[in-house]
Amino acid sequence: MADDKREFDIDEILSEVTGTPAPDPEPAKKPVFQLNLDLDSEYGEIPDPAPVAEPIPPVVYESREPAEEEEEPIHTPKKKKKGMGCLKGLIYAIVVLGLSGALAYVLIVGGMDFTGITRDDVTVDITVPAGASTQEVAALLKENGLIEQELFFRAYAKLAKIDGKWQPGDFSLQPDMGYKILAQKLQTMTARKTTKVTIPEGFTVQQIAERLEKKGVCTVEDFYLALREGDYSDYDFIGELANVDAADYSARYYKMEGYLFPDTYEFYVACSGETVVRKMLQNFNNRLDTALRSAMKTKNLTMDELIILASIVQGEAASKDDMEKVARVLWNRLENTAEYPKLQCDSTRDYVTEMIAGDSSITVSNVAYDTYEREGLPAGAINNPGLDAIKAVLMPSEDEDIKKCYFFATDYDTGKTYFSKTYNQHVNICKKYGIGMYG
Repeated sequence: MADDKREFDIDEILSEVTGTPAPDPEPAKKPVFQLNLDLDSEYGEIPDPAPVAEPIPPVVYESREPAEEEEEPIHTPKKKKKGMGCLKGLIYAIVVLGLSGALAYVLIVGGMDFTGITRDDVTVDITVPAGASTQEVAALLKENGLIEQELFFRAYAKLAKIDGKWQPGDFSLQPDMGYKILAQKLQTMTARKTTKVTIPEGFTVQQIAERLEKKGVCTVEDFYLALREGDYSDYDFIGELANVDAADYSARYYKMEGYLFPDTYEFYVACSGETVVRKMLQNFNNRLDTALRSAMKTKNLTMDELIILASIVQGEAASKDDMEKVARVLWNRLENTAEYPKLQCDSTRDYVTEMIAGDSSITVSNVAYDTYEREGLPAGAINNPGLDAIKAVLMPSEDEDIKKCYFFATDYDTGKTYFSKTYNQHVNICKKYGIGMYG
């Protein structure tokens, strides 16, 4: 179609629409409007009249694939907040450092446990049951303070190809041996020598320690260390020591003097001091049966008071019969403190002298034990009493004459004890036999 230019008169258009005659056209007047069929002009600025092209053909919409040159719409990624990124980086760094520190700690601790460096050399006795697994052995070693890392020991046993190859029996081991030596000893069962040791009634801690070392059971130092640092609070009578007067308890030379029950024992040669202490405490626990504990409560005594009194009876009397009479005299004084506030027993003064002479590290004041200076009971037991002395305190003599006595003196050469009602009688007896204050 040839190009043509159509002009439209607005008056003619309105005439046709409304049916009203159009006014006469003005000569040589330009059309006011030139209609542009471009729909974009609907909302935009009306352009100058332009030549109209040939009629616009109807638009036919066809479905077609997007042209190859068309690009995907570009999606601009959201910008990350700088603060959040820094926080994540910081957290990551902390986690890495934490894991690295934990790994380093485990390796250091495991290495020290493996070699036994910085560990004690105190001998510890353990019993490995028949058929014990590596897990059970590791737990046993940990429980007795021989290792700290059970998993490391189990891993070592697997790597060394000794997993489960354990001999049953009793072993004496030391924490500073390290995994290799511990494992070797636990795989080699050898018959252990034993020795019998008799601990007489009235022996002190020092005397017990010396006899144990002489018999090859343990050293004096190992025995003292076990007494000082061992935890025996699982025995009720030891746990009750926490209720003792703090000043008296701190003044004691040996905290468990009195509880190491005298008897004849069979020990392994070169065993640990703690094994010895536990064996003696267990014997004490067995011997102080329900009947004796009931009698103790009837007397309104604590276990510690009972043992302190029994140790004095043990140190003063030479026979079982005399023990009951000595116990009665002590009770007479304790029940008449207005007239006799002090027990005045030579055995308590002698204990102080013997302890200081035997152990130069003891610097406690004599007053803590010396019943010539101190009222009531001494700060602690002065020896380890036997069962007869303990029973004597709970069941003292019922002799009517002895019930009136407040003094006694023992002739240790003959084993006879003399009892007096008055101080003058007591002085005369001591002078006559060369005992007591004249001994």
